[in-house]
Amino acid sequence: MLDAIHDPCSVSLGRPIGLVGMGIIDRVEVDGAAVAITVLPTFPDCLFRGVFEAEIETWLETLPWCRSVSVTFAPADRGWDESRMSPEALLRLRRKPRPVRPAE
Repeated sequence: MLDAIHDPCSVSLGRPIGLVGMGIIDRVEVDGAAVAITVLPTFPDCLFRGVFEAEIETWLETLPWCRSVSVTFAPADRGWDESRMSPEALLRLRRKPRPVRPAE
């Protein structure tokens, strides 16, 4: 469901890519009927942070079992890079796949 939400920058390029494919969704935690999402934008001062938060809340609240959604953003010192993108997203943006970063 989170990948159905498209990254606004990719949309503006005419190549819509979902948040999961872009590697923007950093963490998903489900505790009963509560969902907590951590987002890692492509850059710390991303102007679409509010859009991400609203879209994630709107989509997840449509799940019949979901009673609450919490969206937080990763600390600014955690940097996003293209290695977080799916191979399909890289191809869609016509970028060469890069080596995957080791798990933290």
